[in-house]
Amino acid sequence: MDTNLTFTWTEGTALSRMIETFKAHGIAYDDYCGQPRAKLDGKEYVPVEYYQIEGRLFGIVQKPMRTTQKFNLSPDELLKKDSAGYSKEENIILDHTETYHPFATGLGNAIEKADACRKAGYANVEILSMVKYNSYAVLATEMQ
Repeated sequence: MDTNLTFTWTEGTALSRMIETFKAHGIAYDDYCGQPRAKLDGKEYVPVEYYQIEGRLFGIVQKPMRTTQKFNLSPDELLKKDSAGYSKEENIILDHTETYHPFATGLGNAIEKADACRKAGYANVEILSMVKYNSYAVLATEMQ
């Protein structure tokens, strides 16, 4: 998921700086129905977004899949709570990962958590964007 593309946001919008970064690296970019997309692998367009690394330094990655798409459930269904107070979304995520703490606030934190899972030896690591704003989950399976 990590592209190693970064930019420093000093003026204009972060989106304009991201586009300038794509141009500087010869990466094709378009805005499909208001969704920024780029050919990060040089083959096909994927949705992209930026995240804050530190201060004015930002990274660019492929936008994580939404839990609604991954689990084919509506936001209302995913937000339903069980008797213990956990949402269906949280329970499904916990059922689909081998890690103890899969939840992260902010994309940057999720990327760090995913990198830690890869370093720990997990073969399959996926970041999902949760229904709750600015919340992510890291699914890690198949310890090597």
